[in-house]
Amino acid sequence: MRKTRARQVLSLAVAALLVVCCLQESSQACSRILWNNNKLAVLVSRTMDWPESTQPKLVVFPRGVAHNGGMLGPSELIKENPAKWTSKYASLVTTVYGLGTADGFNERGLGGHMLYLTAADFGSRDISKPGLHGGLWL
Repeated sequence: MRKTRARQVLSLAVAALLVVCCLQESSQACSRILWNNNKLAVLVSRTMDWPESTQPKLVVFPRGVAHNGGMLGPSELIKENPAKWTSKYASLVTTVYGLGTADGFNERGLGGHMLYLTAADFGSRDISKPGLHGGLWL
């Protein structure tokens, strides 16, 4: 009975993903489907609607790595009061153009997945608070 239910859930999730992918027009955004009201599993799917390859790379970051939230690759984008921290856990990430992170998870199982929206507005920067470039928050 449980295997039959699992197959039904998986079939519905695949069907929903196919519908979204087929109906979607060209856009400057990513899409996500989240189904969390069934008793079997939380299912999530996402598209990466990007017009070209993001040249993804898998990168392992060990514990204890110092980070600067104002740097994006070799470029210093946040000069005043950038966030700085040292990683407590090791992580594995997929980069975007070798700079920011699109997907990742740490050794404790916490995962994150980015979506992109051209119209996103993070508001004005408050330099009294440590700054973090949007491509690095994950």
